[in-house]
Order: sequence, then C-alpha cells, then structure tokens
Amino acid sequence: MNSLQNLNQKQLDVQPHPPYRIIGKLTWQISLERTIYLAKITNSEKVVLLHKFSWSKTPSNLSWANIAAEIDNLLKLKHSGILPYLDSFVTASSFWLVQEYKQARPLNISNKLPAKEIKHIAISILEILIYLQSRNPAVVHQAIRPENILVKDKEVNLINFRLSLESVTGINQYFLAPEQLCNRFVTTTTDLYSLGFTLICLLAQTNQVKDLFDRHKRIKFQHLMPTDLSLRFIEWLYTMVQPNRHERYPNAAAALEALEGIEWKRLPEIRGVPQHLELKATQPQEILVQRFIITNGIPDTILKGSWRVGWHPNDPLCLPPNHAWISFKPASFEGNRVEFQVIVNTKLLRINQTYRRRLLLETNATTKLYTLILQVQTVKLTCKQLPILSLLWLLIVSIVAGWLGYSVVGLGLLISGGAVIGIMLGSMVGWGAEFSHPELMMSALRTSVSVSGLLLMGLGNAFGLTDGGFSSYLCGSILCGFFLGFVMGWVGLAVAVNVVRSHLKHRFSRFFALANTILCSGLGIVLGLGLQVGFLYPSIRFMLSFIAFPFALLLVSPLLTQAIFSFRYHLSWYFLIKR
Repeated sequence: MNSLQNLNQKQLDVQPHPPYRIIGKLTWQISLERTIYLAKITNSEKVVLLHKFSWSKTPSNLSWANIAAEIDNLLKLKHSGILPYLDSFVTASSFWLVQEYKQARPLNISNKLPAKEIKHIAISILEILIYLQSRNPAVVHQAIRPENILVKDKEVNLINFRLSLESVTGINQYFLAPEQLCNRFVTTTTDLYSLGFTLICLLAQTNQVKDLFDRHKRIKFQHLMPTDLSLRFIEWLYTMVQPNRHERYPNAAAALEALEGIEWKRLPEIRGVPQHLELKATQPQEILVQRFIITNGIPDTILKGSWRVGWHPNDPLCLPPNHAWISFKPASFEGNRVEFQVIVNTKLLRINQTYRRRLLLETNATTKLYTLILQVQTVKLTCKQLPILSLLWLLIVSIVAGWLGYSVVGLGLLISGGAVIGIMLGSMVGWGAEFSHPELMMSALRTSVSVSGLLLMGLGNAFGLTDGGFSSYLCGSILCGFFLGFVMGWVGLAVAVNVVRSHLKHRFSRFFALANTILCSGLGIVLGLGLQVGFLYPSIRFMLSFIAFPFALLLVSPLLTQAIFSFRYHLSWYFLIKR
C-alpha cells in the first residue's frame, strides 16, 4: 500500500485495544489529527488498518454525538469500491477506527498512466460517489486525492474518509474545494471538485500542483494536457473544478452522465460524407463512377478509415472490402482530405432495375459506422434510334453539293479556285455559328469581304489593258464561284454538325457519329456526281460500292448490336444479381 515504518511496542505513543497488535506505521500523514497504523488481529493473521484520532485535537465546538453518528454511517457503508470499516473503540486519549486492509498501490501522479486507465479510475470513483450521495444522509468523502485512491488491476478503491473532527491543517489544500477552505457547508459538489483536480494532476503528470494555478488562484491546466485529449473532456474537467459550487455538476450522477457521452481522446471530425448516392446507367454494362471528398475538421488529428458494402442476401459472398459489383478507390485511407470514387459495374446487374445497397464507412472519428445509401438505376432495354431525318437532310445537301461541284469545276479553273476559297471560309463561318464562337465567325466574314475585294482589284488590274467585257466576265465568274462555295461550306458544315449532335443525343459514340456523318456526306457527293456523269461510269460505281457498304453496315449495326445483347442477356438472366 504505502511505505511502512516498522515499530516495536516501546516506540508506540499508546497501546491499542488488546485484540489488535500494531506491526507498522504508514509514513504519510492524512492530517494532524490522524495517524494510520498497520495491525494484525490477535490470534489471527488478518491485517487491518488502525486510524488513530487524538483527543487533544478535537475542536471544542464539535459534538461527540455528531462524530458518533458520522462513524456509524461509515460502519454501514457496503460498496465494492470502499474498504469496509470493521470497528471503532476509544482509549484513554485517542479514538480508533478499524478498517479492512487491501494490498494495493495508491495513485502516484508522477507515474504515467494510460488514458484508458485514467478514464476507468474517473468512472469508478464517480460510481462510488453516486453510492455515497444516495445515502440518507448523503456521505461526503472530503479528502479525494491521488494517495487516497487505491488501484489494483481494474479494481479501484476510495479510502480515508475525512471526519469532522479533522481540520484542514496539514492536508494538501490544493485538492480541497474552496468551500472546505472557508469552513463552509460541504455538498455533493465538493467531492467533484477534488476528483476533477485529481484527474488534472494525473493527466498533467506533475507533483507541483501549485503550478496549475495562476496568480489569481484560478486553475489553468489546458496547456499541460496531452495533445490528443478530447476538447469536450477538457471542458468537462473545467466544469468539475469551478470555484463556485453552483457552476459545477450538481452531483456525481450528473457528472457521470456527462462523461459517458464524451470521447476521451481527441478524435477527428469527418465532413463531406453524403447521405445518399444516386447513379443512373445510360447504356448496358456501363461502369458508373461517383466522386466526393471527405475532410477532417479537427487539428492535430489524422483521419483514418475504411469502406465496405453492407451485407445483402442477393449479393454473392465476398471477403470485405471486396464486392461483386461495387468497389471503392481507395478502400482504406489515412489523411485529412481524401477524394473517393465509388465504382459500380452494372455488368452483373439486371436491366431496368433499381438496386439499393448500404455503404459502410468505419473511421477513427467515432465508434459508430457511417451509413450511405447507394441507389443504382440500370438502363432500360431499348434500341437506339438513328437520326434518320438529320441523315436525310445531310444526304440531300451532299447530293446538291456534288452536283454543283461538278458543274463549277466544268466552268473552269478560276471559278473552281474561287469556290474552294469560298467553301473554306464558309465552313469557318458555319463552325463559329454552330459552336457559339462569334469571334471566329466575324473573322471569317471579314476575311470573305477582304478576299472578294482583293479578287476584284486584282482581276481589274490584271485585265485592265484587255477588253473590258472579258475582264468583267472573269471577275463575275470567280465571284460567283466564291459565293457559291461560301454558301455550300456554311450550309454543309451546319447540317453535318447537326447530324453529329443528333447521334450524340441518341447516346451514340463520337466515333460512330463522325463515321456515319462522313459516309453519309460522301455518299451524297458521289450521288450528285453520278447525276452529272451517269451511274454507269466506272469510277462512280467504284466509289458508290466503296462508301455504300460500310454506310449500310453502320445503319444496321444498332439493330444487330441490340439483337446480340438481348440474346446474350436472356441467356444469362438467371445468373444476374437480383435487386
């Protein structure tokens, strides 16, 4: 228990009651009025504690009847955390109290204790105080401090109750509540102050308890607390040691209830976890990805955790964190700002179904699991509709372009060159108009006007010495070719872009949209040329067969793809996961 001083009977200032034989004396002193001896019961090996109170130190205004009632209450205490008081007797000059002895170590604030052990001590003492305060009348210990708390394994005992006949002189007064120092009436909050100050000393690991007070005698301890200690627990300690007893917890039960709702260590605070995730597939066997960021809002902490999918009777069995069709990236993490991906593979799911699963996040921020509800809507089994009307318009425009293009080429080299320049500039204007690019469109228009002026000026200078009619004819031909090409480029590009957009709107891939647009326009141009030179021309027949076959294959590919998918889906329907 504590260090002992071996004594013989000659060294004793007084002989105890005959049934007890003193074998040692505890070297530390509870108060000036009390001395504690270790003794054995005569004819027995049982060891007890003898508390000796000196008559000479009894206050004159204290009634021995009150002391007798106080001792009677102590003898009636029955709690596993309180060493039983066995007997009391009076000698010539002293009063003796007999208590059961337990070989356990008292707390030493210089020794580092694990946080879990300190928390266990706090809860155990509060439970003892709840018992004491439930007595009628309530019992107040009045001397809670480290050396009066015995700890052995997980068993905690509270010893050395202070009696009314003891003055505060000689007691470590830092552990006493202000009302005790002022000799005021003690209440159920008095022991809470002493317990709170004891816990502060244990956590600060300092024997210099006076360093916990500032010059105004106010307790300042937060700077001495472990850095990972919960801020809410520090607030709980501040409430326990308020100088004004009315600002403390009203009793031990209230203090314990508040403590049980507080995490002992400072924990991360998780932010950014959504409550629901909704994903919708737009095509069969699609891989869906949902991203979000989780952060930690508490400094000096590191957020750690891992993801898994809650059990569902329709999912194949897998060892966590693996899952048949849901995965996380990353599945485990450590950091205060982490970006996550929830990846859903709909390949194993039935079409036109809504799946709901629980995503569980386990972190060091709390002992409970965060639960997210994942909802996945798979695609309906419908055939993609080709934009037939847009393709038809593109085909007509391409036929006209092919027919006009052959006619322009037949009119000569100069008009053909003007048409080529016009097509290029018209395409730029059409591109700017379709994609809301006014700078490009205006630039192309200014270039078109400039080119027209330059053509007129250049041709006028070149043919100024020749016949005026011939010069006007050439200028008019080139300008006609330029403006005809400009209109063809603008309209053609606008129609082609509309066809591409129509394909994308119907959920076709970009490659399919571009390929279908190019082949359709190419087929229209060849048909336009065929109307000019005849379809029996070998080159026309070759180009028609070269373009028409892949274009026809693209047109029927959605139907073929849908038929193959439908056939394979119905074969595997039984093995797909139910919702």
